[in-house]
Amino acid sequence: MLLNEDQNSPELLPDSIHSLIKECPEQVVQHLREMLGKRSPEVRLAAVGALGRIPSGIASLREQLEIEKNELVLSEVCEILGYAKDDLSLPKLKALAADHKSSIVRSYAIIAVADIAGHNEAPFMRLLLKNCRSRRLRASLNFSLILAGDWARLESLLGGLVSRDYVVRYRVAHFLAEKVFREHRGVCIPALSDALEKEEIEGVAKAMRSAIAALSESAT
Repeated sequence: MLLNEDQNSPELLPDSIHSLIKECPEQVVQHLREMLGKRSPEVRLAAVGALGRIPSGIASLREQLEIEKNELVLSEVCEILGYAKDDLSLPKLKALAADHKSSIVRSYAIIAVADIAGHNEAPFMRLLLKNCRSRRLRASLNFSLILAGDWARLESLLGGLVSRDYVVRYRVAHFLAEKVFREHRGVCIPALSDALEKEEIEGVAKAMRSAIAALSESAT
């Protein structure tokens, strides 16, 4: 064993792995692949996060994309493959985006498709948006279309800041903090400020403040 059994916890694993990646990355990947087969979602989640930090670990995540059942672990796999721009995972990501039973998984898969393929998959995302009734999925689709270059969706995205659904409000604020739209901060900051004045849920308000701070920093 490369690591002790008590190092399989998600809190300890990343730091333990980090010091070993440069010395023996293939041994690390092999150990993490074994962890992907564990019953505990927490252990699999930790393994997924660590594999995402190793270039040679992406192939293992692509395989996990096909078999993972837990929605939180699967969402993390989608996110990492999107960040890695792994075009080989695109067909499966599109399938998850279109019809997975979990709206969380669909949201992460949608954004991963946009991260990987951008405007090339804009028609696919517009088709999903046309047939979508979920406020939460519509927010993810609007965001993804913006990532794909469709800035006409910005107004609809910002409208989510005053949605009756607090999850939508949080997601939109998180999107704006994560992907700073510098050229459009003149529109985004006032929308966030107005929504913040009315927001009663601290977690959502915190996300809004973070977005305002990120956009304000981009102006300096």
